[in-house]
Amino acid sequence: MVRVDACLPVEEAAILVAAMTAATDQFGAPPDKPASTTTAESVNPRTYNNADALLDVARVFLDAALEDRSGEDRTMVVVHVAADSLSRRRFGGTG
Repeated sequence: MVRVDACLPVEEAAILVAAMTAATDQFGAPPDKPASTTTAESVNPRTYNNADALLDVARVFLDAALEDRSGEDRTMVVVHVAADSLSRRRFGGTG
């Protein structure tokens, strides 16, 4: 198990709480099963809780996020060279 604690300013916490509430509203506890069902889940059904809501908020973000969020083109190489370094004389040329 991993415990996650957060201390947020009120305005930022409100955003997180609103997102978790929206997740709970959308994915909340499943409807009650008929009384004739005798599975372990019907005796002690697992309810949707704040941890479930936080995980769903994280999953939605990760599903929507770009694979590489660095903003950099990882295949581009930039080389800075002074113009006089590229002259033919420097490399033994005649120009």
